[in-house]
Amino acid sequence: MENQTASISRLEWKPDGRLSAAALKYMAAFTMFIDHIAVALLLTSYTEEGIAVFRSSEGLNTMYQWMRHIGRFAFPIFCYFVVEGYFHTRSRIRYCIQLAVFAAISQSPFVYALFTEKSRLSGYHLNVLFTLLLGLFCIWAVDELVYRPLFPVYSRSGEGAGEHNGRGAVSLNTALGIACAVLITCVCCWVADYFHTDYRYGGVVTILIFYLLRKYPVPACVTAYFALSLYSSSEVWALPGFIALLFYNGKRGVQNKYFFYAFYPAHLAFLWLLKGI
Repeated sequence: MENQTASISRLEWKPDGRLSAAALKYMAAFTMFIDHIAVALLLTSYTEEGIAVFRSSEGLNTMYQWMRHIGRFAFPIFCYFVVEGYFHTRSRIRYCIQLAVFAAISQSPFVYALFTEKSRLSGYHLNVLFTLLLGLFCIWAVDELVYRPLFPVYSRSGEGAGEHNGRGAVSLNTALGIACAVLITCVCCWVADYFHTDYRYGGVVTILIFYLLRKYPVPACVTAYFALSLYSSSEVWALPGFIALLFYNGKRGVQNKYFFYAFYPAHLAFLWLLKGI
């Protein structure tokens, strides 16, 4: 028993937290801006073979690549704080509505700032807030259908927890809950992939991993990092973002949550304007 407790404690270990949620989010917003500057202003078009055509020399190509690498820092942080927001929000419905509203507001600036005309005409391209929204739906389904029925003591309300007639009923309900949660997860991943949301199913899976391993920071970051890297080889450059999350101190810090909602469409609209000029 002591060995099992010690093993769990090791899994829960993390470095001393020195970064607040505000610090991590500002870092993510800044690196995302760098990434989007590269896409919006350094690229002109793509050839029929999908090769990027730059405005000038190989030097600019190198600058573009490094700015994109820096931009990989942001996404794991946004995914992590979707899970944190899920557990700390006063109203999950309002949380979903806020994400959906800002996703809709951001869509036109996202498409016109970051995509060429040919890319826009080739199909749907939905911004990252839609991915975060699908990830939020996914963990909400898992939480309600699997986690709370299995661990009713953690339910917010606690009403009706564990009230089943017989062991078979509990097992059947658990099996049905798991099956429904898996189905909803698959649907969320399919929707993300079909509508070409930013990061597609890789983003939904990353959010789910952060939710499932929330109490175990190091395994969560390691697993999510490898999952995201398997989705796209370019995400190996996201490692600094995952490392930064290990230094999260659990404190909110000085921030205005609406700043981060507004920053996304605002910076895309700004780049759209510059791109037009």
